[in-house]
Amino acid sequence: MRRVCPTSVSVLLLASLVSGCYYGLGIYPVQPLWYRADPIEAWVVDEATGEPLGGVIVVAHWQLVNSPGGGPVGQMAVMETVTDEAGRFAFPGWGPKLRPPWGVLIDDDPEVMLFKSGYVYDLLSNRGRRPEESRRVRRKAAWNGTKVEMRPCSGAETQCEERLRYLTMFTYGFPFNKQCDWRRMRRLLRAFATEREKLGVRPEQASGPPPLEEMQRRNAPFDRWCGDVAEALERCRD
Repeated sequence: MRRVCPTSVSVLLLASLVSGCYYGLGIYPVQPLWYRADPIEAWVVDEATGEPLGGVIVVAHWQLVNSPGGGPVGQMAVMETVTDEAGRFAFPGWGPKLRPPWGVLIDDDPEVMLFKSGYVYDLLSNRGRRPEESRRVRRKAAWNGTKVEMRPCSGAETQCEERLRYLTMFTYGFPFNKQCDWRRMRRLLRAFATEREKLGVRPEQASGPPPLEEMQRRNAPFDRWCGDVAEALERCRD
């Protein structure tokens, strides 16, 4: 007698089997088979004046790592937007989405980058929370519904130039591959390239976000799936 299982049940059983193999190997502690995320809303203001900041580029990403405390292996979701005149930004909720067996969400769930030329960039995440919270199906931002302050650059933009060097680790979480995650944050990458030019960061300098030439080189094997980096970023010019 032929037995037919609903698609959802079949997927769940397969995910359970694969995840069980990983757990048996001791690679991960017990983690959810799927994730979902709450909507996000916040407001960005100038730290010195308290006035709302419009035009801030905001990227939210839910970063998968290969193990608790391990390195990035991909993204569950990536979203990009720009604050309005009131300084507001918002992202919709998503899920449930099946978790891939090779990665887990820990505390960059999400991590949010806020960038505006003339200001010191900011990163928001859930780091520092209790370990058991990192194993929940439902992911939410601890700072949701709050005001986020951005500090203007001072000292002939020395602060901005110094901080730009630390962006290497942020961009490291977005490897160039067939998933084309970089295409979901094109405004930010365009702004990074412009900021490098503005601050006089030379292409051969390894610190900071990668220059356009380096992004093109890394994406070249995946142009067929993702398209050309320079063309995609050019369309993001204001």
